[in-house]
Amino acid sequence: LHDAALQGNVQSLLNLLQEDPLILDRYNPDNTSNYTPSPLHVAVNNGHLDFTREILSRKPELTEEVDQIRTWSPLHVASGKDNLEIVKTLISVNSNMGLARDVDGLNPVHIAAVRGQVHGLDELVKVVPQAARVRGNDVETVLHLCVKHCQVDALVYLVNVELLNYRDCDGNTVLHLAVASKQPEVKPG
Repeated sequence: LHDAALQGNVQSLLNLLQEDPLILDRYNPDNTSNYTPSPLHVAVNNGHLDFTREILSRKPELTEEVDQIRTWSPLHVASGKDNLEIVKTLISVNSNMGLARDVDGLNPVHIAAVRGQVHGLDELVKVVPQAARVRGNDVETVLHLCVKHCQVDALVYLVNVELLNYRDCDGNTVLHLAVASKQPEVKPG
């Protein structure tokens, strides 16, 4: 199953399911001492849209699985990649995962912003707008994360959806942070 997910081979998945209809149910990260990512995580990480859709059509609850290292859901993984269709697919199956937080307190909106994935960010903000208002680590807004990680395009997009005046836990707006870090390209309007 892992090899089929790695290759994105839908036919192999269908063959495995024909041999063992419960193969997707047998994946259990708690049953192993060695970490094994879910087949959905593997497919998403490698950009295999058709494989992702096939798995989700059979076991949509895999969207809620998180890895044992960073506690990333498949949506976290997709949000950090340049694959809008996988983000759309995952968010359409389970929009609640747009609010899921990883070990660092970041949700998929934060990951998309930090990685500069503006198209995925746009889709996430449209479907789960409240995720953009959650502070990462309960400290920094998504705008602060954009400035901190030099993601000007993501910042510009988010400013246009009216997040400019949100403050971090110290009361600073993103413009305070831009001035302090000497980033003159970050300015309103």
